[in-house]
Amino acid sequence: RIEKQMEQENQKVLMISSTLPQEGKSMTAVNLALAFVQHEKKTVLIDADLRRPSVAGMLGLQEQQGLAEYLKGTAKLEEILVKREGLSVIGGGKKHGNISNLMDEKRMEELMKHLRAEFDYIIIDTPSLNDYADAQIISTLADGVVLVARSGETDSADLAESLDSVKRSGGNVCGVALNFIKPDRLPFLNLKNLKISLR
Repeated sequence: RIEKQMEQENQKVLMISSTLPQEGKSMTAVNLALAFVQHEKKTVLIDADLRRPSVAGMLGLQEQQGLAEYLKGTAKLEEILVKREGLSVIGGGKKHGNISNLMDEKRMEELMKHLRAEFDYIIIDTPSLNDYADAQIISTLADGVVLVARSGETDSADLAESLDSVKRSGGNVCGVALNFIKPDRLPFLNLKNLKISLR
């Protein structure tokens, strides 16, 4: 469904985020990127969660230079781009101490320009929206944003705050993905107090 929507609206860059950590956003980003590859779409997956990078580990890749080094200007694009099972991957990079000012909007814009010319789809895994400003910066560079929520646990107030932060930044929220649905229960997300217009 997401792929069809992106094709219809001529979108290439999709950001995957969540309200808070441990809601399954990284796994969702990995699975979505692999699904695009299975549909023979040239896809790159970027781990922009620089404080807690996990994409490389999920794909069995060793820690190496990644987005952090590119943003610092110590690595070029061709030095951080690796392939795994037909999927191109840009990992978060090696661990750093203070990275609070590492997310450089101009460097990210430059990276997006190069990748848009090379790939059919760009999937970006970001930090949770309610923790750091990095995700809000990236949302302005993406064509669409998908928020991952945890069934039965994600609070409606947190979700509303995340949705509002994307909209205030000028980002485009295109959907909410419900995760960790138990097979013996109906999907549940408490949206009782959620009042927001996505369009």
